[in-house]
Amino acid sequence: MKPDIHQNQNSADEFDIVEVIMRLARTIKRTNHEYHHKHNNHFHKSHHGHSGSHHSRGGLGDNRLLTVIMQNNRASSRELAEIIDVRPSSLTEMLNRLEAKKFIRRFRDEQDSRIIHVELTDEGISHMNEASDNNRRLHEQISGCLNNDEQKTFMAYCQRLMDTLKEGAED
Repeated sequence: MKPDIHQNQNSADEFDIVEVIMRLARTIKRTNHEYHHKHNNHFHKSHHGHSGSHHSRGGLGDNRLLTVIMQNNRASSRELAEIIDVRPSSLTEMLNRLEAKKFIRRFRDEQDSRIIHVELTDEGISHMNEASDNNRRLHEQISGCLNNDEQKTFMAYCQRLMDTLKEGAED
């Protein structure tokens, strides 16, 4: 149900700022997605058999996990689950998806076969380099419209909002 923005001025202001934040988040996500497909369309054609319009489930989460894997090369799946704070079963699903895309390789520990390590493949490294280039382009576009002081102020406001929302969620 849509809030009654005519109820009083305060609720209208609150609705407006939430709406602007949501629109900004959607715009950033859409722009990042468009950059990715514009600059990597050949990648998707060769890996998915069609143009880059395919939007796989969990793409941003996949990139987050790939970043953690890149930063913790050859970490065990247990260590990765702890780092990204997910259940081992959820991590297994994510790793299955990344392995199917040929972005990672899993292998057993030579000393203890119960331990499974994870590392990026060449294809995974290439994907992360492309994602990094896309993030750089997006960063340049966003930061181009704000000077340094405006960026710092905006980031401080965003951090305050995130902290407030986290506190509210914990109550």
